[in-house]
Order: sequence, then structure tokens, then C-alpha cells
Amino acid sequence: LEKIFHRFYQAENTGIQDSGFGIGLALTKGIIDLHHGRISVESQQATAEHSGFTRFTIQLRGGSDHFPQDQIQPEADVDIYEDITADDPVDQRANENEDSGEKPLVLLVEDNQDLRTYMRDMLMESYDVVESRNGSEGLAIAVDRLPNLVVSDVMMPVMNGIELVRKLKTDERTNHIPVILLTARGTINHQVEGLETGADDYLTKPFNTSLLLAKIRNLLAIREKLKEKYSRIVSLQPNHEEVQDPDDRFLQRLMLILEENIENSEFNVSSLVKEIGMSRPVLFRKTKMLTGLSVIDLIRNVRLKKAEMLLKQKKLSISEIAFTVGFSDPKYFSKSFRNQYGKPPSQYIEELD
Repeated sequence: LEKIFHRFYQAENTGIQDSGFGIGLALTKGIIDLHHGRISVESQQATAEHSGFTRFTIQLRGGSDHFPQDQIQPEADVDIYEDITADDPVDQRANENEDSGEKPLVLLVEDNQDLRTYMRDMLMESYDVVESRNGSEGLAIAVDRLPNLVVSDVMMPVMNGIELVRKLKTDERTNHIPVILLTARGTINHQVEGLETGADDYLTKPFNTSLLLAKIRNLLAIREKLKEKYSRIVSLQPNHEEVQDPDDRFLQRLMLILEENIENSEFNVSSLVKEIGMSRPVLFRKTKMLTGLSVIDLIRNVRLKKAEMLLKQKKLSISEIAFTVGFSDPKYFSKSFRNQYGKPPSQYIEELD
């Protein structure tokens, strides 16, 4: 009883499935404390002579004189809040919070509203957050928004977390997104199955918030290091060795398409979208997340890298090289080359000599 209002406290061996996460009573006490009230509990086990009971007592003061003025909310504001949240348990204000581009976007997939709200509030200081109540909704949001990271429960209606991971990791649009699974205590089989399916990490409920934040930071830091690697790879190289990593395979296919069309001055972003078979927003965000480059910058960099290689061979004139790498205007080619390498092509050739 002395621990029942502690956050994440769960009694051992209750014999009850889905007995909660230790959030509801802690939240209740927090609300009552804010209202300067008190909550207490008494409980008695059943015996042969007496039935058992558990009784919660809440004491609140009447009126509002005990509140500082800045803690009193006008009724109009309360009505507005109720209108916003009454019809949908998912807080639409958080879902409509567009990715600002300044914070990583984290997708929370959790059917328990209290836990989802708690995690959202914990993350929103450092991350943009979008929410979902089940794996099916989460998958649709992931494909549409391409979050930087997904945190998902395992046991959910419609589509569970294991199936969500499987679909995310087998879809070329989303297979680069790290996923943290939240598993119930003792479900080792879920942890193993999740990791075998492709989950990047897992946490056991109830979890320590600092541990969740540390895992999120670590996975995002790993993605940043991979981005540095891929930004170096995204230069014209002879046939890359075939590998199994899905990010490598995607970039290999992307580079192959660019190489095959490098002489075509009409080849542009729309052409690449059609060739790669992804929507424009998905291609833009996936390319940016993997390489740190926009699609436009990527196409230009590939053309200029090829031009640099041809300049070193000294077999073609500057104008011929411009046409060979897809520039229809040699003057524009020289300007682009200077912006990239800090010197015009003519000076680059002279310094080679």
C-alpha cells in the first residue's frame, strides 16, 4: 500500500493479466496534489468470516480560495480543451504538430492512452512526436511521415508490434527507421521474436524513462554515423560489391539509376522519382535521412563527381565533359563546378599539371 501511488509500481505475482503499468494511480495522485487535496487507500484481504475490500478516499476543498490566481482556468478555456479531446483519445494537437525539421520525428505506437500521453509529454521537449493507437495506424503514419525513430508496444489490437516491425523492415521506404519495442515483463519470446524480425532494441515495462531516452539518443546517433558513411559512399564508384544491408541496397540502386542517366540533361528529380518507384516526399526524406543530401544536391554532386574524374583523364575538352555529365550549358557547368570545388574547371586542370 505504501508504494501504490509510486509511478510504474506493479505488485509481483498478481495472477492478473494486463493488470496495468503503474501509471494510473500515480497520475491520479498528481492531479489531486495539484488541487491541494489528499488521496488515501485502505485494503483488507478476504477471510472466511469477512469479505475483502479496497477503499480509496479523496478529499478536496470546496471553492477556489485555496488556489493562487494564476492556477485558476477560465471556464471558456476548459470548454475549448474538452471539445478538442472529447471525440478522439489520441491528442490531435500532437498529431497535427508538423515536423519542424529542427527536431527528430519520433512515432509512438501504443494503445494505452495514459502511457502514450506520458511518453509523448516526456519526449516533446527534445523531439517532434506523432502518435498512433495500433500497429496498422502506425504503419500508415510511418510510410507517410518517415519518422526518425519508432517506439512501439508489442501487444496491441488490429496489428501488434511484431507485425509492425516486420512490415517496416521489409518495406524499402521504411526499412532504415530504427524501432524500439516495449514488451511486458517476462515475455522473452516477444523480445527474441522482435529482434529477429528486425527491431533495433527493446524495453521491458515498466521502464525507466532515462533508459528510454538514452536508447533513443543512441539509435539516432548511430543513424547519424551511418549518414556520414553513406554521404561518402554517394560518389561515383565502380560497381559496388553486393551487400545485404537494405540501406546499402537502396543507395546502390539509386546510384545505378543516376549513373545510367548521367548524360541525359533532361533527367531530373521527377525522372528519378519515376525510376525509383517511390513518392516524391518519401524519396526526399529517405535520401536526406541516409545521406544528409537533398535529392537535387545528390544529382548535382554525382554529375560533378563524374566531371572531376573526366577532367583528371585530360581526354575531353571542358565543353565535352559538360555535355557528357548532363549539363546542356558549359557556362552553367563551370559555375556549378566552381561552387562545388572552389575553382573553375580550367584552373582545376592547370593545377593538375
